[in-house]
Amino acid sequence: MTPSSHEPERDASLHRVADRLTVVCGFAELLRDGAYGPVNDEQKRVLETLISEAKEAGALFHLLSQQGLGRPEKTKPPGTGA
Repeated sequence: MTPSSHEPERDASLHRVADRLTVVCGFAELLRDGAYGPVNDEQKRVLETLISEAKEAGALFHLLSQQGLGRPEKTKPPGTGA
């Protein structure tokens, strides 16, 4: 089995990671914006940190995918609405 024979599995795994980061960021934004009820200032600060970290992880993921760890033309950073 050649190393490239694992590419479809690897690509699928990478896309699942990107999808999860997008979901985490999206739900955190909904929570921060009060979609599920009132949020106090301390909770908003925590959610802002979570959103920021998820977006940063997404940007790092996108950078790594451009360096050959995935298919950059199909991978978009989470939190970009793409």
